[in-house]
Amino acid sequence: MKTKLITVICAIFTIIACTKDNEINEEVQQKESIVDQMTKLSERFFINDFGKKDTDWKKVAIADVAAGAGESADPSSTVLSVTLVAAAASVKEYNSQQSTLTNIDPNGSTTGQIDPNQTNPYDSYGYWHYSSIDNVLVNPERYLNGEDFDNEQFYEATKEFLSDNNVGDYSDYENFSLDEANEKLMFSSDLLETYGLLGGLEYKFEKGFITELVYEILKPYYKILENSNNIQEFVDYSLQAEELIVNSILERKDKQIVLSTMATARYGMQYWSKEFGEY
Repeated sequence: MKTKLITVICAIFTIIACTKDNEINEEVQQKESIVDQMTKLSERFFINDFGKKDTDWKKVAIADVAAGAGESADPSSTVLSVTLVAAAASVKEYNSQQSTLTNIDPNGSTTGQIDPNQTNPYDSYGYWHYSSIDNVLVNPERYLNGEDFDNEQFYEATKEFLSDNNVGDYSDYENFSLDEANEKLMFSSDLLETYGLLGGLEYKFEKGFITELVYEILKPYYKILENSNNIQEFVDYSLQAEELIVNSILERKDKQIVLSTMATARYGMQYWSKEFGEY
C-alpha cells in the first residue's frame, strides 16, 4: 500500500514538473515568435523604404528617442521623468539645428495635429512629451539662456506645464530633481554622440539596462527609424509594431519600455518633420 502511494505521489510530481516545463517552453517559443514577427515586419518595410536620410529634423527626433528609451528603462521612471529627460534632449538638439527650421507653429499646436494610437497604453508618453515641447518652443525663454539651451529653464517650465495638466502624481515631482535631470541628460547625450542610436541600444543591453528581448525588438525598429524616408510609411509601420507588442506576452516593464519608445518615435517623426517643413 505504501509503495503504491509513493508511486502515485511520484507520478503527480512528474506531471506537475512536465506541465511547468511545457509552460516555460511555450513562453520561450512565444517570445521568440514576437522577435521573429517583428523582424519580418521590419524586413518588409525596409525593402519598401530604404535609404538613410540624415536630415536635421531626424537628428532631433533620434536624440529624443534615444533619451526616452534610456529613461524608460529606469525601474522608477514615470511619464514625468521620461519627458523631462527625453524632451530636453530633443529641444537641446533642435536648438543646434535652428538654422534650418522653417515651419514653427506660433500657437504651439503641432502635437494636436498628430493622431494618437488608442490601442497603445503608453501613447500618453508621446503625447505629453511633445505637448511639453510645444509649450517651450512658443516661448524661447522657457528653454534658452541667451542663445544657449538651458536645462534648468526647460525643467522648470515643463514641470509647471505638466503639473498644470495633472500629469503624474505629486511624488513624481518631488522625487525627480533638477540635478538628476541634468545628469541623465548628459549621460544620454554622451551615449548618443559616442555610440549612435543602435550602438547606444546595444550598450544599454550589455550593461543590463534593458533585457535581451527589448534589445532584439527595438533593434530592427531603430534601423527603420534611421533609414526611413517616408513619414506616413513609418507611422504605418510603427502602428503595426505597436499592435504586435500590445498583444504579446512581454513582461509589463518590457512593454512599457518598448511601447513608450515607439510612441515617442511615432510622434517625433511627425512632429519634427512638420516643424522643419518636410511633412
